[in-house]
Amino acid sequence: MFKWFTYFLFFFCYSELVWGQLTCLELFYKLPTRDEYVQESYEKWDPEGRYNFRENNPGELRTNIEQINEAIRSGQLKGQQLIEAGIVEARTDQKMKILAKSGKEVEIEYYEYRLVHLGTSLYVPTAKIAPEHIAAMVFLPGTGSNNSTGKTMIPIAQTLTKVSYKRKDMKPHLGDRIENGQVVLGVRAYSMILDPPGNGGYGKNAPDWYTTPEGTILTLEHVRLVIQELISPDLPIGFAGRSQGGIQAKAYHRYAGYDKGVILDFPVNLSPSDFINLYTSVKIHEDMFEGKGSQNLDSIIKSDDNTVIDPKMWLSYRLHTTEYQNMIMGDTEGPSVVLYSRFDGSYDQRFYEPWIKDVVRSNKNGARYSGAR
Repeated sequence: MFKWFTYFLFFFCYSELVWGQLTCLELFYKLPTRDEYVQESYEKWDPEGRYNFRENNPGELRTNIEQINEAIRSGQLKGQQLIEAGIVEARTDQKMKILAKSGKEVEIEYYEYRLVHLGTSLYVPTAKIAPEHIAAMVFLPGTGSNNSTGKTMIPIAQTLTKVSYKRKDMKPHLGDRIENGQVVLGVRAYSMILDPPGNGGYGKNAPDWYTTPEGTILTLEHVRLVIQELISPDLPIGFAGRSQGGIQAKAYHRYAGYDKGVILDFPVNLSPSDFINLYTSVKIHEDMFEGKGSQNLDSIIKSDDNTVIDPKMWLSYRLHTTEYQNMIMGDTEGPSVVLYSRFDGSYDQRFYEPWIKDVVRSNKNGARYSGAR
């Protein structure tokens, strides 16, 4: 009996090994070379050659923003001088508006701070900073949409900013608890939202180069300086984001560190930065573009209205995401809290489930994560 069981076990393990090898061989067989992938990217997403991710007049864009950032760091530009010099356009005379599900425009409790030289916007709460706010947070959305993806992060940013409750709204959030009929607040941070350069809304005005990892890091450095000079001079700053926003938050935290007042990054389902998993992500997304909804790639590229995907941003995602690989490797001075969700349809869930099960049990060092689901 034991002999037959041994034969069965050997056959089962061998067949699983062969299946795994065939699967890997099939993946690598279909995987294009880097040059083929770049050529395919341009053929699919920029057949007319409209986009140029190199710096114009070599170095002009980089030099311009670096000079502005240095002027703020050195104290040559302070506070309201950023507005007077035309570097920031603070639209604090009117609240931002978004389209509700009904199709009507509704006001939200945010002002728009336009970062003129970058061609993008920072969304700042209308509420003032309160003693309960232990930090400032900047939320970064995923990439690719013609619409402002930053606005999709308003609910979580508003909740994290909120420090008071109305009697009719006694639902605790984010570690809150109710004691004797009163809400005792959990963690609160003054939460802003950035549409990274190239993203929908005002961010579409950004030059192409700012959509690259190097351009994005300089953008986030500019955002930090503007926040510390104009909005929140005393609070430490954390960066959080989903998908491409997550990898940008992680890369900037490692770039900036404690010396610049950046204390943590909080990426959720961050984009894969290695070529194999990036290619898998690209294929999943593009199959979704083709298979869900009425639009195909050709109609998306030729359309000037609010289509689902912005060709320039998707092309930049395809071409430049692997450049974040070295930017996110290595230690950071502050914590990096990485979350993955099994219910995010943008990524192949087969990669997440084994990781999540491992987290629930314990990590490799034996430390258990409480509350992991």
